Amino acid sequence: ILASVQRFYPDTETYDVQDEDDTSKLIRLPWSHVMRLSTGGEGCFTKGADCMAIFPETTSFYKAKVAKSPVWKLEHIHHHGHGSSGGGTSGGSGGSGPSLSSSTSLSNVVPVV
Repeated sequence: ILASVQRFYPDTETYDVQDEDDTSKLIRLPWSHVMRLSTGGEGCFTKGADCMAIFPETTSFYKAKVAKSPVWKLEHIHHHGHGSSGGGTSGGSGGSGPSLSSSTSLSNVVPVV
């Protein structure tokens, strides 16, 4: 289940966790049954790597293996120029493709499946 840790008991090495779907009760679990979710700093998983996957429309996880390494591409990138007039790219470069700028965010990066 997807849950938030509410308390850790060092003497018994157990956690009280709260289910994200049912916040009315706490569940006490041994430390060996609690897994911290990735922060994303680990990078991409490679094909064949062990991982945890989530069932669609739920907060329930299952053990899985990566079937295919993700391929990333940039989508819908717009260059926000300074002081240019007219359409297209700014800065007088006359380029026709998408441009990267400081306004590019992670929401512009999507996996290709």
